[in-house]
Amino acid sequence: MSYLSQLFSDTRRKAGLSRKEVAQLAGYEKNLTKGLRRLDNLEAGDEIFPSTQIIRRFAQVLGIDEADIAQAQSLDFEYLDRPVKPYLLIRGIPGVFFHEGLPPNVSLERAIEYALCIAQEKKLIVFIVRSRIRSIM
Repeated sequence: MSYLSQLFSDTRRKAGLSRKEVAQLAGYEKNLTKGLRRLDNLEAGDEIFPSTQIIRRFAQVLGIDEADIAQAQSLDFEYLDRPVKPYLLIRGIPGVFFHEGLPPNVSLERAIEYALCIAQEKKLIVFIVRSRIRSIM
């Protein structure tokens, strides 16, 4: 769960509102299923960067101010941007990716050379993943 999703979930629960009530108050009376799905996705943290429009719509109903939202998003970004052990992400066909590890203690320059070699030999798109949200193509 992300900081942003926790903020919305905790605020709704503290207000004593059901998911259905929040969706209705956010203007989803005619399409309640859509509103519930959007709120569920927001509270579950299913989307890394949810739509600003959806955030504002539910924040208004729950009385969450923009400073709290900005702080939660900042914390989420810090978490997602923490370095991970670099690896290659190779696109086999559209929508199908394969992971391949890099040799231990490889420098970024050597990783780029290695990725370029694989991309040229196999004629595939290759990414070097450095964090949960950063990669080099």
